[in-house]
Amino acid sequence: MVGGMLAMIVINVGITWYERHWGRKLQSALLLADAEHTKSDVLASVLALISIQSAFLGWYWMDT
Repeated sequence: MVGGMLAMIVINVGITWYERHWGRKLQSALLLADAEHTKSDVLASVLALISIQSAFLGWYWMDT
């Protein structure tokens, strides 16, 4: 499960970079907005991994 989430994070970071690059080059507000949305997915995934890790360590207070 964790490996899949890490792979998804890496892929989404690449997608964010790609969309931001082309959004700036083409001056596309749509691509830039989608890049920001994908970046928020990366942040949510990182926070979920932190929650999972804290549960494994017994730090249940971190995910209250």
